[in-house]
Amino acid sequence: MSAKSESEVLVGDVVARALAALRERNLLPSVDLPPVILVPLAGAQGERGYLTRIAIEVAQAAEAQDIEHRPAEALAANIARYLAETVDLVPAYSVIARVEPDAAGVIHIYLRDE
Repeated sequence: MSAKSESEVLVGDVVARALAALRERNLLPSVDLPPVILVPLAGAQGERGYLTRIAIEVAQAAEAQDIEHRPAEALAANIARYLAETVDLVPAYSVIARVEPDAAGVIHIYLRDE
């Protein structure tokens, strides 16, 4: 197992903090949050970044526990929007260029060029 890069650790932390903040504001189902798993993004134009299925995992956990049903796509949109706002406010997170949810509920996190 390879060591995580500095950017992967930072992005994972940003996502975990966003999830906690959204849950405190009742914008996520009240489930135990799964660990944030990031998969390196292979961008078509050489873009660097990560994918995460965290919105899908939260939606599945809520449905399995019969807590509430919120589509993964809607959760991904909320998470991506919050991440984008946070990145704009916190200088330490400036490694992130943009955040985009897709129609399946996967969140794409693109990094700035170094």
